[in-house]
Amino acid sequence: MGHSLTTLVILLCTPGAFAAFANYNNMLIGERASGMGGAFTALTDDSSAAGFYNPASLVRIEGTTVSASATVFNKFDTTYGESADIVAAGERVNRGFFRTIPSSLGNVYRWKDWAFGISVVVPDYDFFSGNIASNATTQSFLNYTDESLWSGFVASYKWDEKQSFGITTYYTARSLIRSSQDRVEVTPGHEVVTTEEKSIKHNGILFVLGYQKILSPTWRMGLSARTPVINIEGKGSFYQSITDTTNLPSQVINNKNINAQTYIPPRYNIGFAYDWSEQLTFSLDGSYYTGFTYQDLNNPDGADHLEHKDTWNGAFGFEYRFKEPKFDLRGGVFTNNSSFPAPSNTPSQRVGDNLKMIGFSGNIAFHATENAQYTIGGFYHGGDGTSVQKTGNQLQRVTKNNHVFSLMISTSMKF
Repeated sequence: MGHSLTTLVILLCTPGAFAAFANYNNMLIGERASGMGGAFTALTDDSSAAGFYNPASLVRIEGTTVSASATVFNKFDTTYGESADIVAAGERVNRGFFRTIPSSLGNVYRWKDWAFGISVVVPDYDFFSGNIASNATTQSFLNYTDESLWSGFVASYKWDEKQSFGITTYYTARSLIRSSQDRVEVTPGHEVVTTEEKSIKHNGILFVLGYQKILSPTWRMGLSARTPVINIEGKGSFYQSITDTTNLPSQVINNKNINAQTYIPPRYNIGFAYDWSEQLTFSLDGSYYTGFTYQDLNNPDGADHLEHKDTWNGAFGFEYRFKEPKFDLRGGVFTNNSSFPAPSNTPSQRVGDNLKMIGFSGNIAFHATENAQYTIGGFYHGGDGTSVQKTGNQLQRVTKNNHVFSLMISTSMKF
């Protein structure tokens, strides 16, 4: 029985995901899957991605495999209120702060026609700390970290030589910490300073159901469905202080232990894989996410209005396996559409960021020996859109730009 250990080291540069799953393809999971743009629903041979994309693929992996994927450095470069293209973002990529976060971990144990495994993924991560507005009369500062961790159990069953089924049960955890300060000089000597702090801790359970079928010697199909999250518990807090230098004392709101929600929309995937030859494989995925509207806090003072719309995404990838020297070349393109509609020109409350993005990925897996494989590659996705932020003592619609560069290094060993 073969054993393999895969360690992925990913260097993510510039901004990551956006709060409350505004874009669904910010984090590409796995080694083979990420190299092919996330078009993995009909593929296999990546235990770190199987539980997330299609658990039915787990039983198709030969032997017992342990596969670890870790994001070592995250570099964030988010801009508000100004335009920026990929060239400008690339020039800034060598500046800024690095953060360390995990990406994914998976393993598999086979028993007869069954396969079982563990899947741990970070599907969403966002961080920002900096000014969103700065001029002679207004200084607005925002700092937040929004991160999610899913850990779960995967089971997969081979129905026959052509069909397999699978299910992943994820326990989800989300943590949001956001603070902001807005200082406005109304007239010389007259200032209004608004300070806000908000936090959310949420836990839930969701399921991913998967199916794969070998249609012919060259064609494969995959289906997967992710259920909406079942809320276990969510709590939050909101603090606000408004200080008017001509009207003291400060106005303070301090609400703690507020019921909170995080909605993770259902996802429906369909994928096809085609073996053009013994060496070349193509893969195509389509993903659909249903819409939903909710308030993240049961408190009118601190709640964000989150309106997920029906969203489609697509991914296309290829893998070419060279025989001499032995290495695999992978590439892919994918969309990363916003699940939130564009905010109003005159917003009355915070809403989700609306950013339309597109991306591409690629990596090369070198087979140094029969038991050792080294992979290097990465992915990019970027675009622009709009966000609602408090600046100038009022909520305003501002432009937001994101360009994400990722570098991935992987080592795989069999023993």
